[in-house]
Amino acid sequence: MAAIFRSIGPRIAILIALILLAATATTALFSARVVERSMLAASEQSVRNTHEAVQRALEAEFGHLQRFRDTAMAMRQEQLRNVSSATITALDYLHERGASGQIDPQVAYDTALGVLRDIRFFNNDYFFTYDRDLIALAHPNPRFEGQDLTDFQDVKGMYVMRDIRALALSEGSGFIEYWWTRLDGEGEAPKLGYVFHYQPWDLIVGTGVYIDDIDEEAARMSAVMREDLAQLFDEVTFGDSGVFFVVDAAAQMEIAPSHRPLTIEGVQDVMLGMIDDLSHSHGDAGIVQSHADAALMIDQPAQGWNLQMSYFEPLGWHLVSAVASAELVAPGRSLAVQQIMVSLVVLFIGLITAYIMVNRIIGNLRGLSDHARGLAGADFATSEQELAQVRALARRSKDEVGQLAGAFVYLETQLQQYISDLTETTASKERIESELRIARDIQMGILPKLFPAFPERDELDLHASIEPAREVGGDLYDFFFIDAHRFCFVIGDVSGKGVPAAFFMAITKTLFRAIAETQRTPGEVLTRVNADLSADNDSCMFVTLFAGTLDTRTGELQYACAGHNPPVLLSEGQAPQFIEVANQPVAGAMPGIEYQTERLVLKPGDVLFTYTDGVNEAMSPQDEILGNEAMMAVLAKADQPSPAALLQAMSAVVARHAAGVEQSDDITMMAFKYFGAK
Repeated sequence: MAAIFRSIGPRIAILIALILLAATATTALFSARVVERSMLAASEQSVRNTHEAVQRALEAEFGHLQRFRDTAMAMRQEQLRNVSSATITALDYLHERGASGQIDPQVAYDTALGVLRDIRFFNNDYFFTYDRDLIALAHPNPRFEGQDLTDFQDVKGMYVMRDIRALALSEGSGFIEYWWTRLDGEGEAPKLGYVFHYQPWDLIVGTGVYIDDIDEEAARMSAVMREDLAQLFDEVTFGDSGVFFVVDAAAQMEIAPSHRPLTIEGVQDVMLGMIDDLSHSHGDAGIVQSHADAALMIDQPAQGWNLQMSYFEPLGWHLVSAVASAELVAPGRSLAVQQIMVSLVVLFIGLITAYIMVNRIIGNLRGLSDHARGLAGADFATSEQELAQVRALARRSKDEVGQLAGAFVYLETQLQQYISDLTETTASKERIESELRIARDIQMGILPKLFPAFPERDELDLHASIEPAREVGGDLYDFFFIDAHRFCFVIGDVSGKGVPAAFFMAITKTLFRAIAETQRTPGEVLTRVNADLSADNDSCMFVTLFAGTLDTRTGELQYACAGHNPPVLLSEGQAPQFIEVANQPVAGAMPGIEYQTERLVLKPGDVLFTYTDGVNEAMSPQDEILGNEAMMAVLAKADQPSPAALLQAMSAVVARHAAGVEQSDDITMMAFKYFGAK
């Protein structure tokens, strides 16, 4: 079994099988989900359409019922206006006769109250009369006359007389609905009243008709509407299981399909939550959705139901539709099973086809593999016969295998040429590296490197070090006695790196020593060095220099600076400090520069530390430079140090800061300690 899987053919076949299986499973699941979503969307749209249709049917039925009641009420209102108008005419006649003196005004007033008390119309309907204090002045029911009816309430808790007075006095006249006891004592019934303020005698007069017959007819029509809706819900279906019904605000059944037995106890809590959601927001198109697991149909076991609810505000009804969840997902699952079966057949056919094609490809690949192994064993040079076979495969096959064969032919030719070129390049590189090592040895040989430098002298102690960034570098230092008491030194940094900088460094050092031995001041020496370096300097190279001359008898230090970092003076009992140097340009960049000589007196025990920017500008792995502060911190820790110990401590700090980062610049340091004349 292991030997079979060492070949690429079975592995490719298994890979194809796995890809096809994954594609089949993914496609089946995706299709099932798409069908489910489509069915859900279609169901939701169907439910919305049904809700809208039922809403329109309810609006039509309710509108018909409302129009009947409005029409009946309008007729009763017109009747009350007409009767009241005739009564007002009679009252005006009596008031005018009393006011004109035709009859006694009191007789006219009493006659008017009698007329109002005795008038009957329609179904024994009557008038009633009150003063502003709601004292009954005339009423067909004797028990009310003379009574204060301010606090009288009907069966609904309505202060009827207060509302009648407020309407008559504020509007002059108007209609009001309330409940009142019939004159025949058959109980209270709803009544439509018309009241008006008769200003000549400051009377509040009213009349009314009972409207329970209108409400009874409206109730009969409402019952018919409910029966029609129950029959309509029998016809409303969503697939095989969908059902439609109506509940009230407490999730109690209002209207159910007449021939489909339902039980909503198991979904009442869910519907209460949906009712609450509808009260806060109308959702999408005024419909909210939810899910419940319950036995909604009496003759069926519990299952999942998708519920949707809308609200019919005029009647306070909540319209609910329910469809079984299993019915929505069944088409998707059926489609997934069909796709899996078809995909398995395609998988079987695909594997056989892939096996045949892979074997053909692998045969050619094995030949190329044997040819490649032969290349390694023959120094990348095979026989013409083997190469001809590979060329034939490249011409015969136009697919990737043929391209690979052609690549082998090209690779073999190029490898042979590359080996020849590499052999020549390696020899040339070794020759250059040998020459660079010799150049480094020569460059280091021209720098003083034996310490202590002047073992026979006890006026000073000196130590220096240099660490080039490449095989050869551009930093320099030198020191020597001009005469028995004058000690001369220099440190510098040439622009650039490599061989050009090394040559320029050697020239600069040689020039400096030759000129300094003429016993000129440091400023004059740097002026002459600059003049010689800048002459015919087509490469535009330059060098920073710091040079000094120390009189070992007096400690007087004369120095000059050409763009170099200022040295650091370490005096006993004092913090390290940079010595002041004139801000003058680098040497070799331009002719005609005169460098000035500055002076400083060293005390016995003072140490002068000089360096190049490879020290304070050493880079860390985070691309951060060491900086002057860190350098000065190392110098401050030194307590009466020897120059050698001082340079060793500084080198250790630079190495820790660099932390293995490739050196980017030459690192050169030189320090001497002055002990005074002996």
